[in-house]
Amino acid sequence: MKRFLLLLFATYLCSTSYAEEQTKTYTIKGKGGYHFIICRGNFQNGMLSDGPIYLSLHPEKGRDWNIVLEGTYCSDSTCTFLGTYKEYRGPVLGCYGTVYNNKENRTISKKSSAKEWEIDLRFYLFIDNDPQIKAIPEFRFQFSTEKESIDWSFWGHTINNCIAATVYFPNGCKYIGPIILINGWYIGKDYGNFKYQYVWPNGDYFIGELKSSNSHKDANPLITSVVSGCFHLVDGSTLGYEDYKINYKKFLTEQDEYLNPSQLLPILKERKQKEEAKKKQQELEKQQEKAREEALQREEQLKKEREQRIKAEQRKAQLIRKYGSKWGVLLAMGKLELGMTKQMCQEVVDIGSYDISKHVSWGRNIETWSFNYERDLMELELTSGIYQAFGITPRIRKRRYSQLEFTDGVLTAIN
Repeated sequence: MKRFLLLLFATYLCSTSYAEEQTKTYTIKGKGGYHFIICRGNFQNGMLSDGPIYLSLHPEKGRDWNIVLEGTYCSDSTCTFLGTYKEYRGPVLGCYGTVYNNKENRTISKKSSAKEWEIDLRFYLFIDNDPQIKAIPEFRFQFSTEKESIDWSFWGHTINNCIAATVYFPNGCKYIGPIILINGWYIGKDYGNFKYQYVWPNGDYFIGELKSSNSHKDANPLITSVVSGCFHLVDGSTLGYEDYKINYKKFLTEQDEYLNPSQLLPILKERKQKEEAKKKQQELEKQQEKAREEALQREEQLKKEREQRIKAEQRKAQLIRKYGSKWGVLLAMGKLELGMTKQMCQEVVDIGSYDISKHVSWGRNIETWSFNYERDLMELELTSGIYQAFGITPRIRKRRYSQLEFTDGVLTAIN
């Protein structure tokens, strides 16, 4: 009996297999040749058991890239795979979904037909190795080998140019729009403008349009220069981006990037009011200063005019004392009249500007003063330059007469 029990136990051990790590290669016919799926995991009784899984999808021979799924497999769940997705030279993405090659019970069989593979994944992404910055592309990776000649030519660019994603930032803000995952990551598209939404933790949000660039990492419209759009605040009010750009953006400081629009806009409006009040005060002070300068200039002009009037009155009185009332008044006015003497005339004209000729006619002495225009012009240019160099006010030139004729020292002709 003892021997029989030992034999029975040995037979049971032989008939029971334990899960062990194995690698299975599946060959699939497709366009351009044969493709391969390599699966490594713990197989038991011909079926992949729960635990770690490595799945590598290779296109036809000679292609130098593949897709690798690596994570945890669960055979009795609607989500049979949770792990990472990696394209050749592409980013590592978090993903979850279903992976199976046995449609009956949605498991992975070691001996199943290669035509029964089904892969349906949804993605999430940790950007820049920061678990707090997460993008969720809003599309699925779906793969099926049911078709006789499946085309795998789309491989390698499945997720590089994401149509739409949601990016969560450490400060609680959220970006909804396209992202690019080539040579790192950035917000936007390959080219052209794109529409997006930016949401703050308090419920404020912005809907607008941004120009594509390989440097966008945030797209916060309060800081980033966008093409167009509108801020929507939690109190129901709105503010167009153009209005914000013209009236408020210039008042931003470095500390403001952590504020939401509901917090920031009242601060910016207050700064704008202060700036406008400051400008008005400066303009008022400028106007007052200008008024003071104009008043001083008027006072100076009036002073000069008073001094000129005093000098003119003094000169008039002097000429009247010297030549009498009749001639003194005329000379003070700068006028010459027949009957004046040569000395009187020199009170009005500059004899140095005249050429003087003398002759005797019928026993009378005739003297002619002819104005020399060339000499006068040269003297004017010379004296003007000297006066200007030394900052001296030029003397007032006496009135010019073309020709004066004197007979026996008395003015007898004016031309």
